[in-house]
Amino acid sequence: MINRLLLVVFGVMLLSPVIPVLAGLTPQAKTANTPKPDLPAGEGKDLVVKECSGCHQRTVITSQHKSESEWTDTIVEMRNRGANGSDEDMEKIIRYLTANFGPKSAPAKGAQDSQLP
Repeated sequence: MINRLLLVVFGVMLLSPVIPVLAGLTPQAKTANTPKPDLPAGEGKDLVVKECSGCHQRTVITSQHKSESEWTDTIVEMRNRGANGSDEDMEKIIRYLTANFGPKSAPAKGAQDSQLP
């Protein structure tokens, strides 16, 4: 009886890391199946990729539609948190984000509807 109980306990311990993978519940499985939204071409795209993608997934950007002043506030906040780049680069990023992810712009291909806090 004890041997059978030990066998069950050890079997569960050995299989527990595998069960979420098989069920597709791991973060890797979720992100592998989630399409990555495309960033539209335009002046500033390379700066957004360079300056923003080190800390943020693209959906953080593509799911939001802010005014120029809201994007400016966001960029100022990111600079206060340590984002690098010249003032000119930040201005280009703000123009790019406003043009492509402003209040009236269409969602990017593959973008999620939810906004992150």
